[in-house]
Amino acid sequence: MTAETKAPQVTAFYERNPFPGYMPADDAAALLDRCRTSPFLDGLDRAIEPDATVLDAGCGTGQISNFLGLAGPRRRVLGADLCTASLQAAEGFRARARVPNVQVVACGLFALPAPEQRFHVVTSRGVVHHTPDPSRATAQVARRVRPGGVLVLGFYES
Repeated sequence: MTAETKAPQVTAFYERNPFPGYMPADDAAALLDRCRTSPFLDGLDRAIEPDATVLDAGCGTGQISNFLGLAGPRRRVLGADLCTASLQAAEGFRARARVPNVQVVACGLFALPAPEQRFHVVTSRGVVHHTPDPSRATAQVARRVRPGGVLVLGFYES
């Protein structure tokens, strides 16, 4: 499979299978508890200032976006993803858990609706390598980090 054909197939997969999912009984406390059991997520939350601006590029169902918003009520978190089914899950949880400082938007990494050098922290985990041009996707995401900010990228083998 070439990079050009991989991205649409990945998007179609996640439209059918939004991941990770929420349980019907999930609420703010459940998400906070679940995410704090992850050393990575707990450490990320502790490393981010309480009033930081955060971009979660390729947020999927928004679990990291919603967690960071719940854990830091003064933060402003923007979750962006191409998959509408995942964004519906993210927004559904956000509304149900009343997380006012999180916003989710539909877009790809090559059309992020955020100004360059805007965010204190930008995360993009498990996303850029699924694009037709991972180097360009990485550059697009990295340009959203303000000077002195932090970029968190996560990759895995496909």
